[in-house]
Amino acid sequence: MKKFPILYLLHFLVILSGCVGVQQPNFRTIQYACFDVNSYRTTAKDKPGIALYCEIDSKGLMKFTRDDDYNGKYKGSTSQLSAEQINFIQSVFQEKNRSPNLVKEYAFQKDSEFFAGSYDYYYISYDNGRKDSICTIVPFMSDSLRNVNEMLSNIFYGDSIKNTGIIIQPTPDFIKSMFNSFLKNRLLPPISTLPSFRLEDNPRLRK
Repeated sequence: MKKFPILYLLHFLVILSGCVGVQQPNFRTIQYACFDVNSYRTTAKDKPGIALYCEIDSKGLMKFTRDDDYNGKYKGSTSQLSAEQINFIQSVFQEKNRSPNLVKEYAFQKDSEFFAGSYDYYYISYDNGRKDSICTIVPFMSDSLRNVNEMLSNIFYGDSIKNTGIIIQPTPDFIKSMFNSFLKNRLLPPISTLPSFRLEDNPRLRK
């Protein structure tokens, strides 16, 4: 019986170990937008009013434009994520971890919980060419997505940003995708504001 050459065996083990260690494709770019629809914060009718738009590359460079007061006066800024922050985002946005895994069921308690806030939209492009998107709000986010959302919010309104004066804008295709995702999402509640206060609704206050 002919012996299997040791060189071939070593070569086979190297190939095998390489296959075992292959990682799922990480994100290449993330586009994020915070927007409103038919709220008091935007005058746009039946269209998304974008308050903040951001682009993040795989090296953690963030470029974003925000309109703090919804007054049409936008500011362009940049920020650089730390290695730890990049690794954390990479751990959440992986091609194998599709958007359904980033949301959870939630039911607002009738007459005690209302929604009158902004929506969050993420559009992720992966190294292998696949794309994924999610439109949601905080109560419906998984814990990992909520942590990403909080981290980015702290950066957007923190001291580490650098004002550039360069306004980046989402493409029409991005806006269309964002709005379609908003319209199709069965988990999102209708926008509702707190009911107006009426004295006669509370018998204790009539006295």
